[in-house]
Amino acid sequence: MKKWLSIFILVIFILGGCDDTSSDNNENNIDPCADITCGFNSHCVAVDGNGVCTCDQGYTKEDEECINTKMVDCIDQAPENGESWIEEVEITWDSNNGWSEPEVCEWRCLESHYEENGECVACPSAPAECTPWVPTALISEELNQRFDHLACDNVESGSYSRIGLGKKFPLECQEPYGQGPIPYQYIYLIDLEAFTSEIISYDESNFANASIYQDTLIADQWLDGDVFLQQYDQTGGDWNILLHEEGHIIKEPFTGDGFVAYLSNENSSAEYHYGLYIKLLPDGEQIELMEPGYTVMGFHADSELVAWIEDRSTYPGENNIYFYVYEPATGIKKQVELPEDFPLPKYPVVSKRKVLFDGTKNYCGKTNYDLYLFDFDEETIEEVMVHQWWDSGSAYAFNYPLVVYSDYSVGCNGYFSPDDFDTSSAFLVVHDLETGEKRPLAITEGPDWTMLLIVKYF
Repeated sequence: MKKWLSIFILVIFILGGCDDTSSDNNENNIDPCADITCGFNSHCVAVDGNGVCTCDQGYTKEDEECINTKMVDCIDQAPENGESWIEEVEITWDSNNGWSEPEVCEWRCLESHYEENGECVACPSAPAECTPWVPTALISEELNQRFDHLACDNVESGSYSRIGLGKKFPLECQEPYGQGPIPYQYIYLIDLEAFTSEIISYDESNFANASIYQDTLIADQWLDGDVFLQQYDQTGGDWNILLHEEGHIIKEPFTGDGFVAYLSNENSSAEYHYGLYIKLLPDGEQIELMEPGYTVMGFHADSELVAWIEDRSTYPGENNIYFYVYEPATGIKKQVELPEDFPLPKYPVVSKRKVLFDGTKNYCGKTNYDLYLFDFDEETIEEVMVHQWWDSGSAYAFNYPLVVYSDYSVGCNGYFSPDDFDTSSAFLVVHDLETGEKRPLAITEGPDWTMLLIVKYF
C-alpha cells in the first residue's frame, strides 16, 4: 500500500510541474508575430495568442490587399437624350467616411439635340417661313464709293487697315509676272480725297500686311526666304528695315501709338512656331506677349491696346484657350475671364479700349458664329450679335461705336438648320453699338458671303 502511494504522488508531482512550465513560456517567451510577414501597407497584431495581419491606419483590405485608392467607372448622369463617356476615375479611402464618390462622367447630347441648362433639348425645326429684318434706312449708294479699281484688278483678299498719312489707305494688290505661277504683291496708297493711287513698294517684290497709324506705315516683305518688317518713309518715298533676323520670319504687323505688334519665329527652334511680340518705336525694346509654340487664334492692335487669343492645347479636341489684352503704355496685361461653357473665342479686333471678338459654338450640327464685346476698363463682356438661327461673321471693321460685319438675317439668307437651309449669303451691316441702330449697305448685286476692303476710319 505504501508503494503504490509513493508512485501516485511522484506522477502527480511530475505532471503538475510540466504544466506550470508550459504556461509560463506561452505568456512570456513566445511572440505570435515573430514568424509572420505581412504585405504592403499592413502589420501584424496578436489576437487571442495568434498573429494576424491587419491594414495600416488609413487603408482598407480588399482582395487580400491593403489599399486607399482604386479605379472605378465614373457615374453616368447623362440626361435623357444624352450619352456619357464612361471612363475610370480614382476614388480614395477615408477611415471615417469610407470610399469617396466617383466623379460624374462627361456627357454630350445625342444627334439632333443640344444642351440647355443641363438638359438635352431637341433641335427645333427651321421656321417654314422667314420674315426678313427690315432696317429703318439703308446706307445710300452715294456713300458706298468703290476705290479698289484705282489700283488694280486683283485686290488681295482680306485687306484690312486704317487711314493714315493724311487721308490715305494702303491697298494690297497681286500682279502676275512673266509666266510664273506666283504673283508679286504690291502696296498702293489710295488718296480718298483726290481718288488717286500710287504704288509705293518696289518693283518685282513681295510686300504684304500693310498697317498704318497716323504717319507710321509698316509692312512685311518676303525676300530670299526671309520675311522682315519695313517702315515706309513718306517724305523720301523709301522703305527702311525695321526688324530683320536672317533665316527667320517676322510678319503681320499691326501698328499702334508708339509700338508695332507682330509674329516672329526668331526665338523658336521650329520654323512654324511663332511668338507674339511688340516693339516700342522708334528704337525701343522688344516685349514677348506670347511664347513660341502656342497657336495664335487671331491678334490685333489699335492705338492703345493689343489683344490676342492663344491656344495652348497639346492634342486635338483639348480646349486650352487663353484670351489676353495688353496695354503697352502701362505694361498692364489682363486675361479675359470667360464664363463657363462660353463659346470658343476667336479673331479679336480692338478699338478705343474695347475688343470685339467672335464666339463659335456647335449648335445642332453646325458651328454658330456670334459677336461679343469686351470692355478693357470695366472688364465686362456683352453680346453684340447673338442669335439661334442667324450667323454674324467676323468684324470686318471696328471703330467704336461703329462695327461692320456680315449679317445673315437681312433678306432671310443664310440661316442654318438641320434641314440644310442655305448658309452662303449675307448683307454687310454697319451697327452702332451705342444706339443699337443697324443699317445694311445698299449693294445692288444682292447679298454676298465675301466682303473686302472695309475701310476703318480713325
